[in-house]
Amino acid sequence: MLDAIPYKYQFAIIYCPCKCVLVGDTTHLMFQIHDFCFGLPYGAIVFGGGLVGSVISKNPASLISGGLFGGALMSLSFLSLKIWRKGHSSLPFILGQAGLAAALLWKNIQTYSLTKKILPTGFSVVLSAAMLCFYTYVMLSGGNPPPKKKAPLASQSY
Repeated sequence: MLDAIPYKYQFAIIYCPCKCVLVGDTTHLMFQIHDFCFGLPYGAIVFGGGLVGSVISKNPASLISGGLFGGALMSLSFLSLKIWRKGHSSLPFILGQAGLAAALLWKNIQTYSLTKKILPTGFSVVLSAAMLCFYTYVMLSGGNPPPKKKAPLASQSY
């Protein structure tokens, strides 16, 4: 894959497990990333936070809130991945994830203003704000980059 990228850009290539790539030099920098690269872990963190919060505080509302938000985020991310693999636009799923991140941010800001607790509410505020910025960046940059087309297999002649 490095052969397809001009040499002057090869020093700034960073790969992540879902094949997102940062390519650029000091004058031209392009970051191609998919919403599901961070959406799936974000949903898992929210879901896990609700689960742990309900065990520690013995409050079922934490489990319900974390379960609903985390499950919805993971579902939208997974559906976005499936639609993206088919080559279609996953913008509705990105918008849904951004809406959920905004709702979580609003909910956690209200909770933080009452409790002033850094953990877990302050952490959730920072994480939700970062994810809302990320989803906004993905939407402003044109959505998910299209999947790479697989090269057709060459027919072998004997």
